[in-house]
Amino acid sequence: MISSQKFRALSLFGLAALVLTSVFMLSAVSTMAQATTGTLRGVVTDVNGAVVAGASVSAKNETTGAVSPATTTNGDGVFEIASLQPGSYTVTVEAANFKRSVNTGVQIKVGIVNPFDAKLEAGNVSETVTVVASPKKLCSATNHKFRRLLKLGRLKTYRRTPRAQAWIRWLY
Repeated sequence: MISSQKFRALSLFGLAALVLTSVFMLSAVSTMAQATTGTLRGVVTDVNGAVVAGASVSAKNETTGAVSPATTTNGDGVFEIASLQPGSYTVTVEAANFKRSVNTGVQIKVGIVNPFDAKLEAGNVSETVTVVASPKKLCSATNHKFRRLLKLGRLKTYRRTPRAQAWIRWLY
């Protein structure tokens, strides 16, 4: 028969082993969950907004030159290219009776589904429409003035202060 002291020691040892095993398993799961690639997903439409089923979509990494296997849009015009390394890509979309669309500068970020929609123009596949991505404007003069107007709205009761008057002079 096992004494109560030995039973308690064995119970604590078993509990400690269970906790350590759980910690190791959870750390392994979190390590495996860290993504190193991104996914490109979107819809291919014509210039009128109708979906284009059966279009071929491929992505080429502009830095390494690696080309993804071509994928085909489904009946809803949706495509998905998974396991793309982060970076800038050239996305090519081709379909029968439409001009080829070549889009450069498409950015792929890690661990997310990167949206990309393409519009195809009617014509021969031998004709190509090239779209060059440009960096998005993060701030514009209109945006700055709008922010300043909002700040002025907060300063309504202090219109006679030098700071509020400086804001008004800057706007006009």
